[in-house]
Amino acid sequence: MTHPVIELLESEVLSPESSAKKKDQPYFFELENDTEWASGIFCQAGLDEISRGLDKTIETFIDELVSLTESTSPIELVVQSEREASLAREIDENFTHAKAVNDLWILRSGVQEVDVLVELGELAQALSSLDTLRSRLDVFGKTYPGSILEIDIKSHIESIAKTIKDRLENGWTNAIVFGTDDKSNSLTVKQTIQDDLTLQSVYEALQVLDTKDKVGLKSNRVDYLLRTIERNIIDPILSLKVSSANVIEDKLELALENSDKKPDVNAILEALTTAVKFLQDSFDPPLLSVVIAKRFASIIIRKLTSSTLPGLFPETSKGLSLFKKQLGIVIDFETFLNQIKWISPSTRDLSNWVDDFTNEWVIYRKTTYFDELRLAVFSGIELEGYSAREGATGTEVSKTRDKKELKASDSNDEWNWNDEEDHNNEDDKSQPSEKGNSYNDDQAEEDSWGWGEEGDEGDVKQKTFDIPQSRDDSQALETSQEQLTFLTKMTISTNVNAIARIIEKFAAEVMDQTTSLTNHVSDIVDLYQSLLPLIYNTSVPSPLIISYNDLVALATEAETGSIPHVSEKTTEQLKQLANAQLTKVLEESQSKILSYLTKANRFEDCTGENLESSELAIAGVMGFMRNRAEEWKQYTSYPVTVQLLGSVLETAVAAIIEAIESHQDISEEESVQLSNIITTITTLEEIFDNPQVERKEGQSFAAFYVPSWIKFQYLNEILQSKLADITYMHSNGALVDFSSSELTRLIKALFVDSEYRRRAIDEVSGL
Repeated sequence: MTHPVIELLESEVLSPESSAKKKDQPYFFELENDTEWASGIFCQAGLDEISRGLDKTIETFIDELVSLTESTSPIELVVQSEREASLAREIDENFTHAKAVNDLWILRSGVQEVDVLVELGELAQALSSLDTLRSRLDVFGKTYPGSILEIDIKSHIESIAKTIKDRLENGWTNAIVFGTDDKSNSLTVKQTIQDDLTLQSVYEALQVLDTKDKVGLKSNRVDYLLRTIERNIIDPILSLKVSSANVIEDKLELALENSDKKPDVNAILEALTTAVKFLQDSFDPPLLSVVIAKRFASIIIRKLTSSTLPGLFPETSKGLSLFKKQLGIVIDFETFLNQIKWISPSTRDLSNWVDDFTNEWVIYRKTTYFDELRLAVFSGIELEGYSAREGATGTEVSKTRDKKELKASDSNDEWNWNDEEDHNNEDDKSQPSEKGNSYNDDQAEEDSWGWGEEGDEGDVKQKTFDIPQSRDDSQALETSQEQLTFLTKMTISTNVNAIARIIEKFAAEVMDQTTSLTNHVSDIVDLYQSLLPLIYNTSVPSPLIISYNDLVALATEAETGSIPHVSEKTTEQLKQLANAQLTKVLEESQSKILSYLTKANRFEDCTGENLESSELAIAGVMGFMRNRAEEWKQYTSYPVTVQLLGSVLETAVAAIIEAIESHQDISEEESVQLSNIITTITTLEEIFDNPQVERKEGQSFAAFYVPSWIKFQYLNEILQSKLADITYMHSNGALVDFSSSELTRLIKALFVDSEYRRRAIDEVSGL
């Protein structure tokens, strides 16, 4: 609801045409000029007339009240007459009217002040006065809520604000003008925009607007100016696109270089000095010049040292001496920046760069070769053959523990197990061992247990067992030496030769300019190593194997000196990374093998419902191993191939052994099926064949690379043997790979409980 005083002023006092006027009311008065309230409120005459009318009315009421007081006795003054009370109320009301008029007067004065400041071009101060005026209007609106006067004044204030905004936008646009075309870039800066408007006043006003954003002018106008200066002036110079810079009055003009010819150091530094001096001189407002200096000083120094000057480096060391003589102007430019206070006296980045110029040149050339390396390795990989002596990279062939050859025949004392049991003459061979390695007739009659019913007897002495064959120590050593001495062949990518060529070129170019050549070469190798996951992706056949081969080849060439200046530390890193690639291959392959075997459900009930799952699992293992053998033999060397195959097959063999040993009960039919599984797996012996070394009869390459291979074969024998056969093999040391608990579990699973089984368990348990 509108305040009664303002409503009265609006309807009665400020609107002479209102039909509600009542001339007999003591507070009524007429304006001398027939004006509407809106114009009256904002003109000098309007408020003056209102003020004079109120003053005259108040004075008339006071005179009448005094007259009544003087004509009344003192006693009658105690109780005022009704007329006196009415006059007093009317005086109070008119004083209230006068206060409202005074508030309006203050608002009008604020508006007039802003108008004057705008006309004088003091736009920043005008914006501050507008803020004050808005605050006063807010107070007025709270004192006299709902007044149409408040709305009118607010509209007038926003009109003034828009005028200021338009003047600022036009002033800023006219003061700073950028020009671009194919031949030149230019910047014009006018200090005086109009008679009453300068760049100084525009900038100060922009600061107010960007900070308070009161009138909707686009914020960050100064930031936009700085970005445009950087894009149109600073960057073209530092990017070697400017041939010269000139200043004509208030205009800076850069001549663009449209050819591939690069300007020299002098031309670039002279253009840069001209541009910086123009910026310093043209933007007089202290705050603006400080902002420009703070923004561009570090940018100019950083780009000069990181790209501009290196972009002018000579391609060979022959031009270094001449180039260094031109660097004196760089020191002069740093001195100039110090003089105009763009940098502090302690800043010597450019001087330090000049002092370290030779090393900077080496680093720049190294980055050039970085780019060449990236281009080479990502331009497509081609494969080629490579040969090197195995062992040059420190690759070692893992060995299982050595076992003696064990053979069962009619003369059952002709095998050896260890040095303590070696027999050197016929007398020794005729004597039984302490463990009872030979049986006499009495023993045969007493201890001949079989698979069938208790009491079945068999002539153990006359039984010949098909026991797996191992190799003796001399044969193992001879075989391993054969494998390690021939030239190993593997497939590498063209990356090896590309990297070797890059290192050779770089070393030849900078050798005389640095004492840290091995460190720089290490950086090139490090870059290659960091890019490995991207280089050897799915588009490369057997990517992990090829990356391993490349790393091995690089390490080999570095050790032999074919690739120069590679440190021992870097070579060792290449080897370690190569081994890491093989570890990934191994882990992926082992995981795949276990995923196949998991489907076999530990080969439980392998003759019943689980038969198909067991067969599929073994078929998966067989197919996977043969495919990997074919792939690895195609791409990497034989020693690496058999090591990988051995480790992966060991995973399968160990898992199958553990699964079979976990069975609580194995029927005769199941034992046959489990034996078939083992027999099927043992046919993988052929994947270990060495194409350059003929396998001798009875020789097992698989046993050399699969630690549990012989144990696996003996497990097959156990599954097919009678109790007497098992104890016979145990007493002769053939089952040394099995612990007593393993043998006990197998015997319990394979044979029904009986006195013979208990005696066999006691024997394998050492009881």
